[in-house]
Amino acid sequence: MVIVTVLSLAAAAVFGVTAWRAVRRERLRSEARVASLAAAIDEASLSEETFDWPDEDEDTPVPVTALFDTSHRSALRRRPLLTAGVGLAAVLAVVVLIAMSGDRHDTSKEAPAAPPSESLELLSMRYAREGTTLAVTGLVRNRSDAPADAITAVVSAFDRDGHVVASGSAPLATLAPGDQSLFMVTIGHVNDLARYRVSFRTSAGVVRHVDRRADPASAAS
Repeated sequence: MVIVTVLSLAAAAVFGVTAWRAVRRERLRSEARVASLAAAIDEASLSEETFDWPDEDEDTPVPVTALFDTSHRSALRRRPLLTAGVGLAAVLAVVVLIAMSGDRHDTSKEAPAAPPSESLELLSMRYAREGTTLAVTGLVRNRSDAPADAITAVVSAFDRDGHVVASGSAPLATLAPGDQSLFMVTIGHVNDLARYRVSFRTSAGVVRHVDRRADPASAAS
């Protein structure tokens, strides 16, 4: 963002100097044209010998040249100034747009989203084995102020080396704030079981929970 701002300010400075030079060149050209026309008129007036002057009785207006009128000079000066002003305004608008887009880009890369709070409470959990089949049952409660839906209970079985040997899942019922729900996950072909772990997930990721069991170590022994 700092680099973009510095480059934008540098571009604005370059365009500003260019516009100032253009205004100065235009003013010098205007003054040169005025001086040239004045010299030409002076030479023409000196070369003439006779003048036609109107009669005193006639009320005929005498035309006066407007080459050196103040309004004409002001118009010549305002035109390059107006062009330079429009160019400078366009440069500033580009700088502002670049800065705004940079801010939006940087805002999207700020700190990552905060992890979700523990919205579930694990009140109880038991397991039973029959041959190579593992069945895990439990009870959870929604401790948040919003309904909890589309939550799945996932149970992973580990061997003595800490490797996952099997896993299974089961959906939970929709939980209103304060409601409880039972879950049961059955996993087959579990030959070497040392421990298991339960987690709760949605399509957005893991839902953190608080373990409220009286003896958490007894369930995974």
